[in-house]
Amino acid sequence: MNVLKKILKIPNTEYNYKSIWQNTLFVLVAVLMIAACFNVQDSAGKHVRDSVFYPIADVSGHSQYIKQFDAFKKGQLHLDMEVSDELLALENPYDPDARDDSGAEYYWDHVYFEGKYYSYFGIAPLLTVYLPYYIIKDALPNDAVTCIVLAIYAVIFSALAYREVVIRFCKKANLWLFLLGEIAFIMSTGIYLGLLCTDMYYIAVISAVASSMAFVFFSFRAMREKNIILRAILLVFSALSLTLTVLSRPTAAIMCIAVFPIFAEFLFRIKRNTLRDSLITVGAFVLPLAAGAAFVMWYNAARFGSPFDFGANYQLTVSDVSLNKLQRELLFSSVFSYFLYPFWIIKEKPYVIMGNQLVLPPEYYRYFYKEKYIGALAHGLPIGVLLYGRVVSLDEREGKRDHAKNALVMLSVLLSVFIAFFNFCYAGVNMRYIYDIVPLLSLVGGFIVLDLQGRSKGFMKLAYTLLSLVLFAVSFLAYTSVIETIREYL
Repeated sequence: MNVLKKILKIPNTEYNYKSIWQNTLFVLVAVLMIAACFNVQDSAGKHVRDSVFYPIADVSGHSQYIKQFDAFKKGQLHLDMEVSDELLALENPYDPDARDDSGAEYYWDHVYFEGKYYSYFGIAPLLTVYLPYYIIKDALPNDAVTCIVLAIYAVIFSALAYREVVIRFCKKANLWLFLLGEIAFIMSTGIYLGLLCTDMYYIAVISAVASSMAFVFFSFRAMREKNIILRAILLVFSALSLTLTVLSRPTAAIMCIAVFPIFAEFLFRIKRNTLRDSLITVGAFVLPLAAGAAFVMWYNAARFGSPFDFGANYQLTVSDVSLNKLQRELLFSSVFSYFLYPFWIIKEKPYVIMGNQLVLPPEYYRYFYKEKYIGALAHGLPIGVLLYGRVVSLDEREGKRDHAKNALVMLSVLLSVFIAFFNFCYAGVNMRYIYDIVPLLSLVGGFIVLDLQGRSKGFMKLAYTLLSLVLFAVSFLAYTSVIETIREYL
């Protein structure tokens, strides 16, 4: 009879982050998701064993990361590529019609500024993958190697960030929903899409996911660490991870601001400790972050004359990017595209696919980049954000108001709307841009549904359990729609 009771209690097991066997299950799920990285990349026919031998006589046929690495090795910031006389002679080289009419030869999707070529891709992957690889092998990694290394890094820190956020906000999370949520969250980050595409564009995306999730993990882990030295080390890594996020995709780094209220609340609490502890804690984060910010601003100013200029306006692409601007009449279009656009269910395999409908004001005619995509809410877990009012009600009923948590959720929403609006106005819509906002929204939505399920009783507990399972299933369908749609192009 006692054995039967124990068996019946298994589905209701609460997650205990100190339990060895439960943490073993957590690690096994993360290992499974890492194994899936290799499977996805293999299915796309990418070869991780290939290297690019260096030095390279002509870098023009290689990715912009290799071109930038080559430029650094030669002691310069601009790429070592010749500019055609026809391009130099153009009054406005960023106008694609002017380039076509003149017959100017140019390198597609590169930054052209004051007679030199640059790369607008952030240099974080050069620091985390290319440089270590070069030191070890005296060669450079191809895109497949770079993507798989960053993907492993991203899966590990996505899992750890998810765990830390659950520890901080979900006191009674169900173990099995926690593990399913771990899978759903990692599938929602865009890592696997990046592995399927394996190109320089998705190197930036995977790097941003990895660095931003590392920032979340180190931040939350530091805030529950009592040893002042270990806490300081964790905060240094937190600041470095945030800097690497900026050096991957600056727009993705904006979402990290949502964590700052949790920091502020933590720093307010440690004021009760000694002045020494407070100074070490603050300094361990602020000083490396200030150094990172100074480096980013110096790097921008050295290339483009302004500390805040990342070079986006100087791209040689399908339109003159400098003409784009924020326009409030595009707010609805950006919200619809980045949040509400669903995946499509069809009758034949793969049954779920992405679409590419773009809703614009009828009088609007300028160029918009448009690829097949799905919005944030179609990823399942971000839907949990819509239920946060229920969490606030439970907190008030229990006499516990967590202002920092409230600010985290509200900022996550507001920042994601701003990023969607910004990306839409300046570029258009693409899954790469949508994954600037989905990871953190999925993280927040995930802890909300786990928290509601753990704190509810009776019928409501069952309802939230079913809702959690539905959202996890939607996350899987979203993952499937993204992966299977992209497979059509491979």
